Amino acid sequence: MPLFTLRLLLLTGLLALLLAGIGCLTDASHPAFSFGWWALLFFGVITWLTGWMGLRSLKQSARGFVTAVSATVMIKLLASAAFVATYAWITKPDSPVFIIPFFVLYVVFTVFEIREVIAAQKRHASSSGTSQSA
Repeated sequence: MPLFTLRLLLLTGLLALLLAGIGCLTDASHPAFSFGWWALLFFGVITWLTGWMGLRSLKQSARGFVTAVSATVMIKLLASAAFVATYAWITKPDSPVFIIPFFVLYVVFTVFEIREVIAAQKRHASSSGTSQSA
């Protein structure tokens, strides 16, 4: 199993434990809480897909890597907007508070993805013997 996948599973598991802990301390029937679980699942899957696309393209070419990362940012943005709109349309929440866990998870998974892609790019550059200069 690739290192990216293992780290993503670890992050998702830790966030699930945190979300479960928050549920024990607060009202677990609140729409924000249920949306948090859906958002965790959504970001786990979309981060794996976009990470897989980016890392796969890194093995092919540097130009393809930049294109793939740009495409994954757009895919993630559009998929996120569609996900929130669909959830809001189906559940019709009383207030916009339901979106807070989504944004927190968006930031956490985005930081994770950026960190992993940069680390992979550095590993790839050092293993191919090329150095980048400014």
